[in-house]
Amino acid sequence: MTTQHSAQSPNDIVTVAQALAPLVQESLFTMETEHRLPILLVNALRELGAFRLAIPRTYGGLELDPMMQVRVVEELSRLDGSVGWCAMVSSAGSFAGSWPLLVIICERRETPIALWPQGSEFQLESVQTDDLQRALPLVVTSTATAAACPECGQLSRRYHSRYWRTIADLAWAEYTVQVRGALRKGHCRTTDCQRRIFCERLPPVTRPRWRRAVRGAARQQHLTGARGGAAGARLSASLGCPVSRHPCLRLLRRTPGPAPLTPRVLGVEDGAQRKGQRYGTVLIDVERRAPLALLPAREAATLSHGLQSHPGVAGIWRARAGAYAEGVRSGAPDAVQGAARVPLLRHVADAGPHVFGQHRRAVKTVPAVPLPPVTSVAARSVSERSARPEGTTPPVSVPLTAEVTPRAAQPRAERV
Repeated sequence: MTTQHSAQSPNDIVTVAQALAPLVQESLFTMETEHRLPILLVNALRELGAFRLAIPRTYGGLELDPMMQVRVVEELSRLDGSVGWCAMVSSAGSFAGSWPLLVIICERRETPIALWPQGSEFQLESVQTDDLQRALPLVVTSTATAAACPECGQLSRRYHSRYWRTIADLAWAEYTVQVRGALRKGHCRTTDCQRRIFCERLPPVTRPRWRRAVRGAARQQHLTGARGGAAGARLSASLGCPVSRHPCLRLLRRTPGPAPLTPRVLGVEDGAQRKGQRYGTVLIDVERRAPLALLPAREAATLSHGLQSHPGVAGIWRARAGAYAEGVRSGAPDAVQGAARVPLLRHVADAGPHVFGQHRRAVKTVPAVPLPPVTSVAARSVSERSARPEGTTPPVSVPLTAEVTPRAAQPRAERV
């Protein structure tokens, strides 16, 4: 049985879908036993256009609006649920997952709103797909009537020429996206501006001299912070944004760290920037045991300036240097000063032999006091027993050492 249908308007499509009822009734047994649609019913649905509901008419589709698509699927589902399901999945899957159709959607859109925030200033010229390289290159042209000079900010309508700029954006499913933008160069009208010719900038999209979008760089920065340079680069490549570890590490170094917390107790100590040649001052958070800053010199003015950047310090443990004491008084006058314990003990240990060496003669005149002899436990017990009066019972005591005789090993019982 062969059925020929031709539908021109949306109402005709609904009418033809309702006319498929006899064919669906004949195919019920085959669908139940073979768990698939018969070929005759598939051809009838293809002629109806049930698999091309969302495709534009210029590309052989029906180009129905969403409400009419739902109405066609409902009419087919009234005939049989599996028929409506197959029509819905085939139409929606081709609309969302077919890459040639994805190119059609991009070509029909006048501006690439997804990438460029100021979409009215750019025109999407062409979209291509490279299935071999899994790439999706987009070509964009600037249509702005004026551009601002990055040096002085003056708007200029005098254009010099155009230049091409390639920007890597976030991946689209398994396809890498590259946007080639034809931007303009302009003449600056300000007479005293150092920049005579300037290039059109894209501050919301990318930075000067960058080859990737800002949002792509933000993703790579998060991956590098979580996994490291090499591991973050490998993970970024698997997500469709190939990059080496060096740009990832540069992004991580440019990332501002968290705001430092004000320490309650601050430690001030000498620190070597290069041992034996250049020394500075180290500021340490005593409670968290974490270094805060390495000042370039060991002077009072340097320490005072460093303490002013950490206001609210309650106490300071510092080295025993006059410059440090003066710097603490000027930089943190409300903080309580105290000598650090480790340097203090070290100074006492270093000064002890020096003091006794200077007074060697006086030390020799001091009479030597003999120390009491050290007696053993057995000798002490004998002396206590001899000093104890007769008739007294000695206290019961547990012997310090006792000989433990091990038990004789008994033979094991033989197994029955």
